[in-house]
Amino acid sequence: MTTKKEIRSIILKGHVTAIHRIAAKCGVDADIKSDVYNFLLQNCNSKKMRDTAYQMAFNRDVLKKQQVTNNTPKTSKISEAIAWAKFQKKAGFGENYLKILVLGDKNIYWASPIFKHRDYNKSIAMPNSDRNKKVIDIINNYLLK
Repeated sequence: MTTKKEIRSIILKGHVTAIHRIAAKCGVDADIKSDVYNFLLQNCNSKKMRDTAYQMAFNRDVLKKQQVTNNTPKTSKISEAIAWAKFQKKAGFGENYLKILVLGDKNIYWASPIFKHRDYNKSIAMPNSDRNKKVIDIINNYLLK
């Protein structure tokens, strides 16, 4: 059985899955948010803990997403652009759907090779920098051959 001290330390650390696991072991239905919250309140001894318990009980999906996104490595905009170019080539996007990189004042955009900046459906690919400018020709040559 888990002690109140251990439960309090888990609450303060914000381990959502551990709390739900302990609550389930103690006979609390972990799918019912209010039951989990009441279980947590029984083990809280400060306002900070009560606030954390509330967040853990009612916003656990948000907390899980934050924990996952904080641990995932950041990918560079260049590698995302290369991956999108490979996907377009593999999927066989024709002239109607193909998007190439177009240089703008502040950003580099994915846009139609026909309409370029007039493309109503263009989207930002990456910021306009010297490093990113070097990649434009390489990716566009790959897509247009």
